[in-house]
Amino acid sequence: MRLSDLKFKGFLISIQIFIFYIFSNIAFSSENIQKFENELNTIESYYWIGLEEKGNYELFLKAFNKIQNLENEIKDQDLPKGIKIKLNGLKEDILQQLDMSSDTLYGVFPLTRFFNNNFLTDANAFGTFELFDDYQVISSNRGVESLIKTLEEKERKQLDVVFTSQPLNYALENEALYLFNQNPQFFVHNQKEVNDAFVKNNLSKAEINNFKSGNYKKNHVEALFESFDTNDLLIVTIEKNKSFMRDAFYVIKGSYYKPDFKKPVKIYRNMGFSRDRSNLLNPIIIINSTLFLFSIFIGIFIYRKKTNYNPNKNLQFASILSLSFIVSRIVPFIILPALNTFITAPDPESLAILSFWYVLLVSLVYLYFPFIIIHSLKIKFKSSNFFQLIFSNSGIIAIVISMSIVSWILTSFIIYEGSISELHILIIPSILFVLNFYVIGKALDKSKFNVFSYFAIFLVLIFFIVITTLNFQYINLIATFLFANVLLAFIFRQKQIQNTSIKETHTSQNWIHPFINQNFKLSENKDSKLCFTFLKTIDETSAKIYLKQKHVDKFSFLEIECNNENSSFDLVNQLLDKPVNNTSNESIESTIETITDFIPFSNLLNMAVSQSNQETPLTNVFEAASLEFFEKLKNQKNTCILITGLNYLDNESSKWLNQLKDYNTNQKISFILIGNKLPNHLNIETKVELENLKNDQLIEYIKNQLNANHDLAEKIIQYLDKTDDQTTLDDVEITFENLKQNKLIYLDDIWYLFNNDELDENVFKNQENSLEATINDVLKNNEEYKTFLIISSCLGYQFDLKVLSNATGLSLIETAKKIEEISFNTGIFESLPNPNNKIKFRNRATLNALINIFSLNNDLENIPLTQRTCCFTAATALKNSQNDFALESERIFNLFEKSGYNYIEQIFYSGLDLIGNLCVLNQFERASIIANKCQNYLKNYNGNKYNKLLNDISVEKYFIQFEKVFHSGLKDNGSITNLLDNWFDLDNYKIKLIYPAMRTLYNTREYPKLVKFIKDLKQEKELPDWLVYDIDHYSALVEIYYNQNKELGKKLLLKCINKLKDQKDDDHLAVSSRIFTSFGNNYPKEKITESLIIKSIEIKEMLSDKPGLARSYGSLTRMYFEKEPTSTKVLESCNNWLKLNKELNDVFGIIMSKNYMGKIYFNLHKLNNSNKNNLDKSKKCYFENIKYIKQNIDDGSKIQIFTSYADLMEIAKYEKDEKSYSDYSEELFSLIKNFGKIENKFFKNIFEKAFISTFKKSFIPKNKIKEILG
Repeated sequence: MRLSDLKFKGFLISIQIFIFYIFSNIAFSSENIQKFENELNTIESYYWIGLEEKGNYELFLKAFNKIQNLENEIKDQDLPKGIKIKLNGLKEDILQQLDMSSDTLYGVFPLTRFFNNNFLTDANAFGTFELFDDYQVISSNRGVESLIKTLEEKERKQLDVVFTSQPLNYALENEALYLFNQNPQFFVHNQKEVNDAFVKNNLSKAEINNFKSGNYKKNHVEALFESFDTNDLLIVTIEKNKSFMRDAFYVIKGSYYKPDFKKPVKIYRNMGFSRDRSNLLNPIIIINSTLFLFSIFIGIFIYRKKTNYNPNKNLQFASILSLSFIVSRIVPFIILPALNTFITAPDPESLAILSFWYVLLVSLVYLYFPFIIIHSLKIKFKSSNFFQLIFSNSGIIAIVISMSIVSWILTSFIIYEGSISELHILIIPSILFVLNFYVIGKALDKSKFNVFSYFAIFLVLIFFIVITTLNFQYINLIATFLFANVLLAFIFRQKQIQNTSIKETHTSQNWIHPFINQNFKLSENKDSKLCFTFLKTIDETSAKIYLKQKHVDKFSFLEIECNNENSSFDLVNQLLDKPVNNTSNESIESTIETITDFIPFSNLLNMAVSQSNQETPLTNVFEAASLEFFEKLKNQKNTCILITGLNYLDNESSKWLNQLKDYNTNQKISFILIGNKLPNHLNIETKVELENLKNDQLIEYIKNQLNANHDLAEKIIQYLDKTDDQTTLDDVEITFENLKQNKLIYLDDIWYLFNNDELDENVFKNQENSLEATINDVLKNNEEYKTFLIISSCLGYQFDLKVLSNATGLSLIETAKKIEEISFNTGIFESLPNPNNKIKFRNRATLNALINIFSLNNDLENIPLTQRTCCFTAATALKNSQNDFALESERIFNLFEKSGYNYIEQIFYSGLDLIGNLCVLNQFERASIIANKCQNYLKNYNGNKYNKLLNDISVEKYFIQFEKVFHSGLKDNGSITNLLDNWFDLDNYKIKLIYPAMRTLYNTREYPKLVKFIKDLKQEKELPDWLVYDIDHYSALVEIYYNQNKELGKKLLLKCINKLKDQKDDDHLAVSSRIFTSFGNNYPKEKITESLIIKSIEIKEMLSDKPGLARSYGSLTRMYFEKEPTSTKVLESCNNWLKLNKELNDVFGIIMSKNYMGKIYFNLHKLNNSNKNNLDKSKKCYFENIKYIKQNIDDGSKIQIFTSYADLMEIAKYEKDEKSYSDYSEELFSLIKNFGKIENKFFKNIFEKAFISTFKKSFIPKNKIKEILG
């Protein structure tokens, strides 16, 4: 090859290398520019997400750090000025936001954004953080929803809408189409319709693809206008912006076109953001579940160590702990929305210093409201053994509640940080938080708040607030204080335990008990460390000295003296009031005052014996007393409790001692009951006897213990021997004390008797042995008071002045003067009456003393004639009193019983009155007892009314049985059959039974028997008009329900209504109200129905017929529901119906009214489904009904519960909840199958409709449904 050719070839190669170098540099530079552009856009997404999160300071800080890194990267590179200008602009924006958010509520307290994160009711509860769904979809959908709201506000006309996306994403386009399609303002077109439009207008495949990619032009728009025949076209473009991994940032652009416009008339843009946290859902569930289970485990573990541990209640206690954890988690979701209705929550962007109060307030809700809720459950459900476990276990509950709060803290921290890698930082502070909460709970248990518990309350509040800042310098600082408080509280507690000892009275050693060397073994209980021994002796003081001297090194002693058998819990109150020697030296009375916010112990004791309130069972009161008792003595060793005055041991304290014997405790405590006789209701196996002291031993006691000379000691014993069968140390001490008070002895180193005189009756002139002795003395001196006081005692602790006046035969003025005179002279009555002129005895003990003195509680054979006559007089006066007759019916009956057998008619009729009142109160067992007593009294009756009285009591017994069957809703064929078989034998005294019998037969669906009964009744002559109308009323109901002839039933009811319109007496009005209600139940659409039902309600309110009133409100509810199913009237009426059913404890009525309440709320939801509150209320009604299925209920109630299931199935269809529908349908199918054939077509139609599935799958085969429904 020639040299020139080689040179030319070399030149060409050089040119190629140069060109490659130039273009590769250009390509590299272009690639760099694109990289920095992308990085800048990605950083910008932090800026926009931070704004969306109401000023996320941490996010702005991350963005600023990334900008600084980017600045360092491009510092030495030659880049276009545009990039640097953009970077500087973004940097300036972020710096501004950093400055703005540094002192805002969400900036300073970032976790406050999760205060009300109830994701069950709010899909956006976590803001931009997405736990459950695809974060890309959520981000796009949020932007689309914002665009829809904008268009709703800006555009009033219907728009045709098509969708594109950049990059192409059909899934997001379809999500957007679905959201737009929910609003009638938009007519959406799917991808097929858009493609068809383009094809019709001859657009090429390439042009169609350009549109799909968001690159649409005039020909695309014209094609869409031509095909869709519209004047308003909206092209929605879903544009994905650059963002960091696991973040999504979409801009949704809406281009609004009009025909013949080349460009959009308007362009709307909205942003949507989402930050993916779905990868954290499983760790969050695991952490929350672990904390829940661990809190239950710790709670049970501590409970097993407590003195009140009951191994049979492990499951119940675990339920209480579970409830506490759940309540703590959900209470803020309930309280905060309610709170926000009263106060305005500050804006997230408001200054933290101005909105700090809200953080404080919400912190109080999170920390302390669960305690309030849990303890209010205990107070509300006083009769529930389940909720009584809360008492004295507040420390354990505090641990559970605090761990529930910790679960919220950790969940919020994980979601905010987006990782669990930093979670270990919070472990130790959380443990210290829980321990301080335990300190608070223990203070509640003790009902004593010391400095450490107050510090704990303060520190946990500060800790919770600081946690929301996520400032770990502050968190660690507060954690240090929490640790110090727990440590000091523990040290203080240990020191307190060491210094605690029972204060006891030390026995002087001047006199040594002569029986000190006798053997005396206390009882031993193999199953418990509690020991009970009965020490029989007349001399209680001698026994106490003996025990304390013999066992001085073995026991710490507590002494209790019973002194009032009529004061309930007298022994218990004394025992708990015994002081314990600790630093605060508080008595149990102050403890009770403190604890009343949570458990009013003193009120429980009063309620337990109150005749007017039987809600709190004695077992719960005993449990509360036992917990206080063991808590008080838990740090004592070998405690011995000496109980004297057994004659005055009250019944409630006796029962408490009996149940205490079986209490499971690790504390060794001995009870020694000292007295001459053990009360019959106390069962103590170990019994020992102590000898009586002889005279010479008593003389030695007086000389050595009382420091008297020998002659004085001898004369005291000689005097007491004359007045007492057996002299005791009590007698000796009382006598000696009276000698000092009356100055009959003097002290000169030892005590001497003046002039060495003999002792006489003046020894006791200033001292009465008992209240009875005092009153007896008064009566001796005021014999004229006797009859007046006997009658007053018959009338009870508090009585009306006018009743006493009528009973004594004195005028009102004379009666008032006599009361004032007796009050002034004796103090037996209170000096002033109450505002209603009610007179009271000084106290109940005074009344009981009078009753004992006058033998008013003796058997009839042992009641003197004067007292019997006074009882009759008092009973007659009470019976004639119109005001309190119903309230005093039991007292009247008892007083007539004490009047003698010559007043059997009065006893009998007062018994009938009492039975009627007891039936009104649904106390049918007591009513039966009174009926049997009345029947037994007839054995001693020889009057000419015997047959009438016998028939009356037979009728009354049937009446009781009918009322019992009617109110229980359960069939009782025995009593009904017996009545029908013996109907004609009851002669003329059976009118009272006709209505209850018809009502009971109708209510128990015994239609054949009701038909026969009505037929028999129509053969009766001389029945009252009102009863004839009631028989016609039930004849109409038979036609409606049994013969299925509603038209004939309607005619019969209208005929009755027409005949009754001019009747005004109570009997006719009562029948009218019942007929009005029946008409309303069966013909709600009739014009006259509403007025009839309202009239029925007015009558029943006037007659105080509460059961009838409930039925009338039920009828009114059904009528309104037919006409106005979403009105305020139907809701108000149904609420009244439900309230009355609850007051009457009518299970069928409760279930039925709740079914209607559920339907009403469901209708309200369908009317406005933007708020799920009504739907939740609807479901709640049905769920509450379903719980009754486990109870012993009648068939009618069961069918109503089946209806609840059917309604829940309809709701599941409405919500497209296939799983719930499947569960409900299977449960209902099983219930109906076990129930048997359902005759009522109305209910059959409801169930058939419910079983018609709207889902692809049919869960119960049609042939099986047909088989069970018939």
